[in-house]
Amino acid sequence: MLWRQVAGTASVPYVGLSRREGAPELPGDGSKYRAVVKHLVSVPADVAIASRAVTGWRLDKDRLATAVAHFSPGIPVHEQP
Repeated sequence: MLWRQVAGTASVPYVGLSRREGAPELPGDGSKYRAVVKHLVSVPADVAIASRAVTGWRLDKDRLATAVAHFSPGIPVHEQP
């Protein structure tokens, strides 16, 4: 999922993953963190935890979609409006 976090008058783009059910927890994936994150971002907490900011590098959405289609056929790349 491609999404943006608004911070004042600016926003930061992110690339996030919806992980499969039963996947092991990621570092920092605790209940307190989830409780806070769900109030701070516009995506589900599990996606926010598995996200990385697109800062200092350029995301090529077409190449990302091609790679996802190749390595995970049938999995869509969503962009949050």
